[in-house]
Amino acid sequence: MYWSHRITSQTLTLMISYNALRCAKTVLEGKAPELYDYCANPNCMSPYGYFPIHEAAERFSVDMIKLLFLYDASANVRTAGDAVIEDLLPLHVAVENTCMDKYLEDNLFPTQNHQDYIQAHPSAVLA
Repeated sequence: MYWSHRITSQTLTLMISYNALRCAKTVLEGKAPELYDYCANPNCMSPYGYFPIHEAAERFSVDMIKLLFLYDASANVRTAGDAVIEDLLPLHVAVENTCMDKYLEDNLFPTQNHQDYIQAHPSAVLA
């Protein structure tokens, strides 16, 4: 009996989140015998409103972005839906995360004194 298989956007997104380049390449090609000629669509929106390229951009995975472009992923897809900030391009996601990383780097440096950051003595925390 032959079962219909399809590779969902969540499956591809999970591979991207783990930076599994070989796995992602395999499902994008769809040539492995176990895939029965089915392949992943690099331009398929997840139920959460983003595309695989957004996940790769969020993780700053240049190799994964190159792989997605090699399989015709579009850089002009925008997020949509209630679960995400709408209308973001992958570039917006990358810039937003860069700004957040820079903010955290500048504001949570361990040698700075922070008014809103309280250091407790380890014995007080464990008591």
